[in-house]
Amino acid sequence: MTLLGAGTAALPAAAAPATGALSATRSAGTSVEVTAVPADRGVVGPDEAVPVRITVENTGTTTVPAGTVSLSYSSRQLQDRAQLDDWLTGADESSTPKWLGQTTAEELRPGERETITTVSIDPEALQLAQTLPAAGSYRMTVHYAADDVSVFERSSFVWRPDEDAAQPEQRVVVAAPVTVPADGVGTIPADDLARYTAVNGTLSRQLDALENRDVAIGIDPRIIVSIRVLGSTAPDAAVDWLERLADIDNEVFPLQYGDADAALTVAAAAENGSALESLPEPGSFEYAIDPANFVDADPGLIPTLDPSPAGRAAGESSATPSATPSEEPAPEPDAEDLPSREQLLDWDYATSSVVWPSSGTVTASGLSVFSGPEGDVDTIVSSAQISPAEGASASAAARVGDAGTLVSDAALSAHLMAAAAAPSAQARDEAVNELSQVLGVIASAPADPSAEPAPLLLTAERSWVDNTSAFGDAVDELAGTDGVTLEGITSLAEDERAAATLTEGSFDADVVAPAAELLAGQDRLTAFSSALDPADADEMLGRERAQLLALLADGWRDDPEGWAAAVAAHETQTKDTLGAVTLVTVSQINVISGQASLPFTVRNDLAYPVTITLSATPDNPRLTVDPETTTTIAAGAHSSLPLGVKARLGNGDVVLSVQLSTESGVAVGEPTEVMLNVRADWEGIGILVLGSLVGLLFVGGLIRTVRRRRAARPVAAAAQAPGDDASTDETTISTGTGTGTDETSTDSTPGETPRG
Repeated sequence: MTLLGAGTAALPAAAAPATGALSATRSAGTSVEVTAVPADRGVVGPDEAVPVRITVENTGTTTVPAGTVSLSYSSRQLQDRAQLDDWLTGADESSTPKWLGQTTAEELRPGERETITTVSIDPEALQLAQTLPAAGSYRMTVHYAADDVSVFERSSFVWRPDEDAAQPEQRVVVAAPVTVPADGVGTIPADDLARYTAVNGTLSRQLDALENRDVAIGIDPRIIVSIRVLGSTAPDAAVDWLERLADIDNEVFPLQYGDADAALTVAAAAENGSALESLPEPGSFEYAIDPANFVDADPGLIPTLDPSPAGRAAGESSATPSATPSEEPAPEPDAEDLPSREQLLDWDYATSSVVWPSSGTVTASGLSVFSGPEGDVDTIVSSAQISPAEGASASAAARVGDAGTLVSDAALSAHLMAAAAAPSAQARDEAVNELSQVLGVIASAPADPSAEPAPLLLTAERSWVDNTSAFGDAVDELAGTDGVTLEGITSLAEDERAAATLTEGSFDADVVAPAAELLAGQDRLTAFSSALDPADADEMLGRERAQLLALLADGWRDDPEGWAAAVAAHETQTKDTLGAVTLVTVSQINVISGQASLPFTVRNDLAYPVTITLSATPDNPRLTVDPETTTTIAAGAHSSLPLGVKARLGNGDVVLSVQLSTESGVAVGEPTEVMLNVRADWEGIGILVLGSLVGLLFVGGLIRTVRRRRAARPVAAAAQAPGDDASTDETTISTGTGTGTDETSTDSTPGETPRG
């Protein structure tokens, strides 16, 4: 692949390369690529020849015969980056009439490559001091010719006629993110941390490439929290990695938690019709803390809560050797002994005033959110979105309205990433050489010659982790470029901010819509959490916020299918949480009295107790309902909530709309309709019937009693009539009914025989 640019306009094979527009011609089946990399990053002084490494590769299917390679240049100086870009991309059709040198090239079979190092830029032999008007960058052409094959490669070199003269130093800041693969979880599991921080793990490789180089590190705070929150169960490799991070000389600043894309967060909120005042931050981490992992008696390898260089100097360590295990179980630590949210997030950052959204997505409304209430937070923005004021040099420090920006040079960053992704040392040199060419033009032709060159910011893409081994080498090459000084990102805070304008960035609709739904789900959970005790609500919402930020990670941009699956899984989780408190369904209730207490059962499937209010509304005036009733239901339990009702007008069906809510009035679930069959007059009818039966029984008994008494009167009169021989002191009469005869017993005078 040609990394230095190739002009490819048509030109007859016999045309002289130094006098016309550059071109390439070849026969069918023939394909040749040519690259040229001057040594010393293309800087040519007055006293020493600079060799040019030329590579010719046959990428076609037929053999290419032996040929020649010649170099030529133009004495017209490149005035700015725009001219250099035009030259390298072929938009500039200037000729390069002055000869530099020539050599031969061997025959190449398909797939073969030849590297030629026999051509040099010799300033004395070429009398460059007489032909080049001033120090600066100049066009150079490499022409390869073999029979009917003619290929041109464009490059440039920097002429420094006085090596002892003070050269303007080009300040360059390089920033790279340190992240893990997007996963959508609030804290990284221990197994993943062990894998990431192993010798060849992604976090270890990233630190290998950046450690003690002049690169500012933007780190995902979730990595730090995830290691600390595991306490004594944190993997040894992860604890060692955290110590190593604390000891490096690099400037470190925090990304958003979970590397959440700040610009996407703002866009999603706008999609929901709301405007953020500030970016969301992580909440409580109580959900991830196991108190048993923070027992003083057996701490194990517990990461320190303040792994700063200052702490190291004071003798602190990020890990405490494990104590001898005790046979007795250790007591649970007190709440104040557990790490707080602030302790878990704490780090000795060089600055916390940088926001790094994804490239090409920043909006003016987003900048106002990112800059913070005091306007002291800078946003990293791609130069593709920033236009400097007329006549001003491109600078890493700019201001759009009242918002501070750190402008990442898109072209230079692309060259740096090309160097990091280069498959070979030669390819890396080619990419760094082109980067050096641009820096040479910037240094030699500033917009304001009386001022120092404006600082430049180069940023690594989030995907740089795929090429960590080459990235460090590319930074070293950049650091060795003549006239380049690498600095930390905090140095930009001291620069005067040049006025600039912003071109609005955007996201695709299929990205914003799912993100907006994630934010809406968080809002619903926040409202629902009023049913919980405040401490439980903080724990539940802390988990939700951490997961939300991880789902908004910039790293998902390269995995849209994975992101869609993760978002869908989280939405299901949110629905399950919101639906965990439910009313047990009742199909129909019969109400047969004027007043009744209806028993409703509410089930709580959450891991937290909830305080729930039940209320109901009838659909017609046959029924009135008592005021709402409230109760607290234990975690994983169910409870009965009685609701009083009173029948008013006649019989019929009543649909009762039953609603659960929190004490603050937030609805929990959808209303449930319950059918009531009201037969309130049955009670009156039953009483009337029962009263009538009792009355009839009473009247019947009374009539029978009267009739019996009337029948008994003649018998009593006959028994009391006077007789000649009878003489009675006392008479007892019992009436029996067993034989149907009356029996009379009389006490007689002694010696007298009773009469028959």
